[in-house]
Amino acid sequence: MAQPPPSTPVPSTPAPQRTRDHDGPPNPVENNRWKHRPPLSAGDHAAALTAAGLVRPELERLCRERIFGLDAARGVFTAAGYPANDVHVQPFTASADGATPPGVVYTLRLGDRACVMGHVRPDEVLLVVDGTNGEGTCIEARSH
Repeated sequence: MAQPPPSTPVPSTPAPQRTRDHDGPPNPVENNRWKHRPPLSAGDHAAALTAAGLVRPELERLCRERIFGLDAARGVFTAAGYPANDVHVQPFTASADGATPPGVVYTLRLGDRACVMGHVRPDEVLLVVDGTNGEGTCIEARSH
């Protein structure tokens, strides 16, 4: 008489199912939410455009005169009437060899969540008007 085939035990909990087709974090949307900048209100947008227009000529002067100090850049914003507490100025991040490129990165925070941000470096002035990121800041943290 023939023996029935041996039965395969069924595990009491199902095996985990693979749900991703890539090697990355399990929640990339949530992990990248800090990058999203929602649209500005009309008032914040207008205030940021006004600020950019006020500081552009002086930032361009710093660029022409090759003045790239933190205090000089901060002074452009405070001379235009913006509180020093709303202005953040920092040097560029050092390169792998430790050299810091000439120039500064700046942000001006105003209104509910408007940002005027950019940089001054040799032969370039960058001004950007946008809202704060998902972390509530104008510039992403250096750890990102």
